[in-house]
Amino acid sequence: MSFSWDSFLVYAQKLDRDGLDECYYRSGVSRAYYAAFHCAEEYIAKNNITVIEYDASGKKLKAHEKVWLTLQKEKDFIVRKIGTDGYGIRSERTRSDYDCDCCIDRKTLKKVCDKAQKIIDSCKELTASHFV
Repeated sequence: MSFSWDSFLVYAQKLDRDGLDECYYRSGVSRAYYAAFHCAEEYIAKNNITVIEYDASGKKLKAHEKVWLTLQKEKDFIVRKIGTDGYGIRSERTRSDYDCDCCIDRKTLKKVCDKAQKIIDSCKELTASHFV
């Protein structure tokens, strides 16, 4: 059986519940983000969506940019929202992983977990309805 990426979100929620300090919150933000990212990536693959490889200026996109931008360019409003929300929590993940001067608190972790949960739920619902 393959790994279920949404288990990263379960772990992030546990870090939120058990969180003793900022280290827990930063780790939780990162795990919640990656749960959403990988679920979105799987959604793209399962639904045979053509991945955008370059931005408007012709610059080659990195893996995370490809996923969120591809979803933002889709026709369906919910899919576009997944892309927009994904970009938003990506910013929080980047701050959490690389910016030691910013404060990542329980409120930030909760916000990212909630957005990640919505992304995961939407991907699953859209995939299920696509294959009915």
